[in-house]
Amino acid sequence: MFSTVLVMLALDERDDSLLEAVVASAESFAIRKLVVVHVHNADPVAGPVADLVQSTSPERPAVLDAAEARLRDALSGVEIVVDNPTGPPEAVLNRLTEEHDVDLVVMGRHSAENGKAG
Repeated sequence: MFSTVLVMLALDERDDSLLEAVVASAESFAIRKLVVVHVHNADPVAGPVADLVQSTSPERPAVLDAAEARLRDALSGVEIVVDNPTGPPEAVLNRLTEEHDVDLVVMGRHSAENGKAG
């Protein structure tokens, strides 16, 4: 059904429930490949100024390594691809969905601010 799934992580506490949902759905969705991504935002409008001067991808965060290990332990037989690219998130998402022929994109949402969902 969804053989290739891209999972975008925020590298915070929200990722736990996101990863749990992916693991729980893997068999029923017939997932064969997971592309796990955290985008280091280098959007000239929305991204931090410091990101604009960075010419290469940042060092891969340890929490991303932990997510990869967790998925590998839970999902035998599923190819796990992990990436930590730098760029505008929308452009990176578009590139990766085409590059990996993604069937489904899974991401969390921003936390609520002032009582309103973000």
